[in-house]
Amino acid sequence: MRRDRVRSAIGVTQTWNAACSYVRSLAHGGAFFAYVAPLRACNVECGYCYQLDMQPGVMSPGGFGVCLDGLKQLGVGIVSFTGGEPLLWPHLEYAVKECRRARLATHLNTNGRLLTDERLGLLADAGLMGMLVSVDSMKSAEDFPKSLAANDRLLATMETARRDFGIVATCNIVLTPKNSDDAIEVVEAMHDARIPVSIGFGDSEPGSSGGKYAFELPRDRELLRHVVAKIIDLKRMGRQIIEPARYFADYEQHLEGKTVWRCRKPNMRSFTIDPSGAVLLCSRLPLVIGSIREPGSISSEDSKATALRQVQECSARCYSNCSYNSAYYQDHVGATLMQAARLAF
Repeated sequence: MRRDRVRSAIGVTQTWNAACSYVRSLAHGGAFFAYVAPLRACNVECGYCYQLDMQPGVMSPGGFGVCLDGLKQLGVGIVSFTGGEPLLWPHLEYAVKECRRARLATHLNTNGRLLTDERLGLLADAGLMGMLVSVDSMKSAEDFPKSLAANDRLLATMETARRDFGIVATCNIVLTPKNSDDAIEVVEAMHDARIPVSIGFGDSEPGSSGGKYAFELPRDRELLRHVVAKIIDLKRMGRQIIEPARYFADYEQHLEGKTVWRCRKPNMRSFTIDPSGAVLLCSRLPLVIGSIREPGSISSEDSKATALRQVQECSARCYSNCSYNSAYYQDHVGATLMQAARLAF
């Protein structure tokens, strides 16, 4: 019981610090969120993955210490561990604990294959506050290995994270023409377990193999309209789908070449750090804009100009839900607070 109270008190401190970082970023600029990819290795192969060609390597504990120092200098409030598969990194619990000591909120992006109850307990004790688990289908398939059928304990483990450890557990689904019906079933399964869902379209990107998993017009127009209508209906029925309805409703126009959103990456409120400590504009693009060893390089005018040029080049093809959500919730502060409350409670 005492351990639970201590964990709760620390969580309040981390949450307050993250909220202050977010408000400070909106008011004065600067970063409040950082993805840290300590390695790019993964234990599954997804046909649509856009990180297949990213830089290899593994971050050492000392390298993470340097990374953490840079994040503190920048005023970052939330650190999200990503990959590859971050549960393959042997120093993950150490890194989460170090973030807790620095009063930074922590989050984990994982496929869940290695997420046992024991590992979950270790991460909770270290101070993990949230996780996003990728599940693309109910049944196993060659192109979609991240299925509930392939890991029959996963849903129960996510429920344990939420119920017993107070970890905000959410699910991420990559939606393609090949898994659209299955994806809807995953939404319903997560709803029954009281787990919110994030849904992103499989989309083509520079350097990515994901293009063949994207919806195409006119081939998939009717299927797309059916799926979008179903998802919007599910939102109206109270299913906790994180993306705003416009994300789904505007996708057909995006495929027709119309500009329906504007990426906010050039404002440098969030970025990705790779295993070497290089700072990337976006998880989807291997474009280096600085080094976490030199935090000032990230917010320089040259870096901002580089970021702006890149976004102008790639935004016409990108419809990433993480980037879309970042832009939407930066522009709609009230919606951000409401979404945060729904996720927390």
